[in-house]
Amino acid sequence: MLTYDNLKNLKKNFGINCFRIAMYTEENGYISNPDNIYEKTIELTDNLIDLDLYVIIDWHILNDGDPNKYIEESKEFFDKYSKKYSNCPNIIYEICNEPNGTETTWNDSIKPYAETIIPIIRNNNKDSIIIVGAPHWCTKFADVIENPLNYENILYSCHYYVGTYIVDLENYLNETLEAMQNKNLPIIITEFGMTDKTGDGDLYFDEFKKRVDYLDKNNISWIYWSFSNTPNTSSIIKTDYKNQKNIMHYLSESGKFLKDVLNK
Repeated sequence: MLTYDNLKNLKKNFGINCFRIAMYTEENGYISNPDNIYEKTIELTDNLIDLDLYVIIDWHILNDGDPNKYIEESKEFFDKYSKKYSNCPNIIYEICNEPNGTETTWNDSIKPYAETIIPIIRNNNKDSIIIVGAPHWCTKFADVIENPLNYENILYSCHYYVGTYIVDLENYLNETLEAMQNKNLPIIITEFGMTDKTGDGDLYFDEFKKRVDYLDKNNISWIYWSFSNTPNTSSIIKTDYKNQKNIMHYLSESGKFLKDVLNK
């Protein structure tokens, strides 16, 4: 699915300006097959750069929970990758997706991990934007606010699925946004979906559009989950897509709605 033509179609028909490469660590990802995953990532990155799109390279932890579990592999990957793209302004580094688990706290796990990885990237690219995940699957920010990272060009990742947080977005984010803004700590929503947090189930079209309007009003960037053809309702491509030329003929219900939202 991740072909040059498909990415070009996303830019042309959806109007995207950024693509997030969710490079899983476990789940048959980088840890078990580093060479193959790295080469695929480079190929995809080069295609996105050629299309003049921003690239979020996402160290996509999930079942690992604590980013320190594979910190040595993370150090090696980000050093190698950031050296290759040291002079490329397109690259944005997301160094730990969805840290989770009761033992994975900001002060004891996530911040020390970030303080290890950030200097490695900065050594190769001193001005690049780096995204750091918040605890509890990027939903808890109290410790981040009290003890932020002491680096420039840092964004903090928040994840929001309207089917899980069906309450007004203001109730979920307003206090956090105000506190973060008071300390000049910017948020980006690197996973935003119109389902629940599983990426599946009912589609909340009206609620999603309300949240888009709110985020746009508050100048908060967001990345939709997900560009795929899995059976999950969040996937914007139908399951019967099999590498045909034009993905626009295979948009799912969520894909059609997302396209309309982005083109209004």
